[in-house]
Amino acid sequence: MIKNYKVKNPIIRGFFPDPSVCRGHDDAYYLVVSSFEYYPLIPIFRSEDLVNWKIINFALTSKNLSPLSIEDLPDSQGIFAPTIRYDGKRYYVLSTMFNTNKKKFTQNFLTFTEDPFATWSQPILFDIDGIDPSIYIEDNIGYIHYASWNDERSVVKQIEFDLNTFEASQPKELCFGSGGRDPEAPHIFKKDGRYYLLMAEGGTREGHMVTMFYSDSVWGPFIPYEKNPILTHRNFANHPFQNIGHADFVQSKEGEWYLFVLGVRPKGILRHNMGREVFIKPFNWDDFWPKMSETVNPYESMNIKQKRENEIHYRWQELKEVPYEWCSIRADYHTFTKFSDLGLVINAKETGINDSGQPTLLLRRKEEYYFEFRTTIDLANSSGENGLLILNGSHNYVTVLINEKKEIRIRKQCYDLVQTEVYLINASETITLMISGDKDYYYFGIKEGEVTKILTKIRNELLATEVTASPFTGVMYGIYAKGDKTKGVFIDSLVLNKEPDYEV
Repeated sequence: MIKNYKVKNPIIRGFFPDPSVCRGHDDAYYLVVSSFEYYPLIPIFRSEDLVNWKIINFALTSKNLSPLSIEDLPDSQGIFAPTIRYDGKRYYVLSTMFNTNKKKFTQNFLTFTEDPFATWSQPILFDIDGIDPSIYIEDNIGYIHYASWNDERSVVKQIEFDLNTFEASQPKELCFGSGGRDPEAPHIFKKDGRYYLLMAEGGTREGHMVTMFYSDSVWGPFIPYEKNPILTHRNFANHPFQNIGHADFVQSKEGEWYLFVLGVRPKGILRHNMGREVFIKPFNWDDFWPKMSETVNPYESMNIKQKRENEIHYRWQELKEVPYEWCSIRADYHTFTKFSDLGLVINAKETGINDSGQPTLLLRRKEEYYFEFRTTIDLANSSGENGLLILNGSHNYVTVLINEKKEIRIRKQCYDLVQTEVYLINASETITLMISGDKDYYYFGIKEGEVTKILTKIRNELLATEVTASPFTGVMYGIYAKGDKTKGVFIDSLVLNKEPDYEV
C-alpha cells in the first residue's frame, strides 16, 4: 500500500513522557502519559488515526483523587508511568504515586471506567513495592507486572489480581531483564499463542533501550530475544532524537503494528528543554519477533494527514473553562481561577514558586525550541504582581511580573543563584508581556502592537532537564499571579510555534 503522507515525530510534542496506548470500544485509540506533580493527573489522549491526538479527559482529578494526595510532592515526583488497557468492557489505568515525603513512598493503584470521557473510579490501591505497574487481562484475571527490587538487584515482579473482588496474590519474580540497568516499564501481551514481555532498560537517558522476551506462560520463564535491544539510540549520538525507550505496542484496526516510545530532542548532545515526548514507529513481524529499522525516523510515511496547531489564541473573555492542555502544580486550579466578562481571574496565594507549595499559576508545555508566548493583562482591574513565567521545576525559572507601580520585575533563578532586574515602563490600562525562544536563548519583553521590546535574555541551558533538579520533567510556561491579596485579570494569551525541518 502506498503511504501518501509524511508524519513528523514527535507525534505528541512537549513534556508528555512514558506513553501507554490501547485500542478502545469505538475503534479509536487511547493514550496516557506521566504527569508527575502537575494537576490534573494522567492526561488521557484520544485519536482516531494514531497520528492526531487530543486530550479528552484525566484519569484523576479532585473529584476522584482520594485516598491519594498531591499537596506535598517534591519536584519530579507524583504520577509515574501509567498504563492504559481495555478488556472489551472496562478501561483500566494503573500507575504509581511516588512521594519520598511519605514513609511508604510508592502507592500503586488502579482506576477504571466504562466511559473514558466520564469521571473514573476512585483509585484502588494494591500493596506492592515498585513502580510502573502494567496489566495483562485474560479470563477476567488481571496479571499486574511492575518494576521492583530484591536484596540484590532490580527485577520485574507480577501478581494475580481479581478484577471483580480486587484481591491480589503474593508477588513472584518474573524477569531480571537482559543485563541493562533499571529494568522497568514492563508490558505483557499475547500474539499467536505466545506471551511477550516488553521492557525498558538502561535508565531513561542516553543508555535507554527497548528489550523483549517471550514465554509459553504468562508466569514465564521469559526468554530474551537474542538480538536485544529491539530499539535504542545509544549508539547514534548525532541523531536528532535521543534517550529512546519506555515503549508500548498497539495494533491498528487495519491490522498494522505501531510502537509508541518516549524520547527527547536535545540541543547538541547532552541538553534538552522540552522534556520527554511521544514518538511513533511503524513495524512488522518477522516470524516471532518485531522487524523494524534501527532508529525512530524524523518522518514516517503513513496514510494519515498530520494536523498541527502552531498558532493558538486563548481569548480568556470568551472561555468558560481552562483548556485541557493547561495545568497547575500540586493543586486544583479551580480553587484559585474563575472566568468573568473581564477575562481569566487568578486570585493569588502567598506561596511562591520555590516553596514547593501550590503557586497560583497556569502552565502549558513548551513544544518547540522556536516559540513565542504572550499574554495581555488588564492592569486597571488587577492588583499586586501579575505576569508570566517559564520554569522547569521549583528552583529553575524566570518570572516576568508587573506591579501597581508599573514596574516590571524579572526574577531569574537557577538553584541558589538569583538575579532580579527592574524596569519602569509607561503602561495604560493593559500590557502585553512576552517570552520567546530559539535554539540558544529565552527572551523576555513587551509587545506593543507589532513591535517587540526585548528587556533581557538567558541561555536556555539554565532550564535544561540535565541542569535542573527536576530530572523527569520538561520546560513549561504560562501565567502567574504572586502574593497575598493579588488579583490578576488576563485578557488573552497567544502561543506561536515554529517546527524544525529535519535533515533526512
